[in-house]
Amino acid sequence: MAECDTNVRSRAQVDATNAVNQYVNTAIGLASAPAGVNGRQVADSVYRLVGRNATWNPFSSNYKTKIEAWAGTGGPNFSFPVAQNVSKYAGVNYGLWGSSDGGLTRVLAPTIRIGDVYIGADKLGHFMQQGYVYYILVTRHGHTLADARQWGHETEAAAPLNEVVHYTDPPLAIFGLQSTGVYSRADLEANSRGYEFYRWLENNPGGRFDIRDYVNANWNEETHTNLYHGDVAPVVWNNLLAGSWQGSFSIRNDPNNPRIAINGTLTPGEPNLENGTPIDGRFTYTYHSGQVTVDIQGTIKYLETISGTDSLGFKGIRIDYQWRSGPNRGLGIWRSGLTEHRLDGTWGWSTSHNDGGRFVIERI
Repeated sequence: MAECDTNVRSRAQVDATNAVNQYVNTAIGLASAPAGVNGRQVADSVYRLVGRNATWNPFSSNYKTKIEAWAGTGGPNFSFPVAQNVSKYAGVNYGLWGSSDGGLTRVLAPTIRIGDVYIGADKLGHFMQQGYVYYILVTRHGHTLADARQWGHETEAAAPLNEVVHYTDPPLAIFGLQSTGVYSRADLEANSRGYEFYRWLENNPGGRFDIRDYVNANWNEETHTNLYHGDVAPVVWNNLLAGSWQGSFSIRNDPNNPRIAINGTLTPGEPNLENGTPIDGRFTYTYHSGQVTVDIQGTIKYLETISGTDSLGFKGIRIDYQWRSGPNRGLGIWRSGLTEHRLDGTWGWSTSHNDGGRFVIERI
């Protein structure tokens, strides 16, 4: 029931790789020590030691997997705590974010670093717990990996769970759009890599684990972007867009087709899912030795996309804007790109959105 915002981190944050490896390898050593145990028994024992919830009480602050609870303590000294009011979820009141209960309001997981990838500590929980569910469904219940991934998809999408893949340890749960309003593709990546880990462990019950064999850039939610519930998307995107941006634009009708550096700020207005959120901006650039100011007014539109369920998530945004610079006017379009911190688009003269050239900016 945790989310993360790995934008909130420490520049001096210690790499957690060695600590995580030691924690898991200790569990593997304990699980494989008894005489006569086979690979499946070792996998089951490791799950019990690190993948089960630290407590079964949902109102406890430790209602998370053992490895996540461990990673979130001050002991390992590599976890960076994240408060909602300084995260991209500031102001979100949907679902667990608005809970008045002291346990369930601890929605945000701390940030940890594995090599050069920043992840939420909740990803370790998905790796060890939901990865085990995938493993059990495939190796013990006769389902395919596609079935297991569908189970993961449905838990994130909050769709009616398919009884074909019903599993009860840990209890079937809703992790995504219904609980926190976030469908995390990074969670699903961690689930799949956890499945691979348990298959490896079954075949190598005395093997040495290395988290770097499983973590990749798709464990990071800023690059492997989320879908958001309609009550969450406008608030999150307001937080992501507000502030300073820099980038460049091209001038198509200039024979040199230059790319000109530009800096400025964006200021979203009152979040509005139905009609779109207004947004203003002011940018400056230098051209022919003079400084030029461009004012922008636009509307943020939220892009609906999710397949195979009755739930509705919003993945990304589109900003339709008008620009003005002195006597010049025109239109343009930005779309959220491969990350939540980049807008890709075009600009045009007069009534065109694109005859001027490309216009790409990134959050500073």
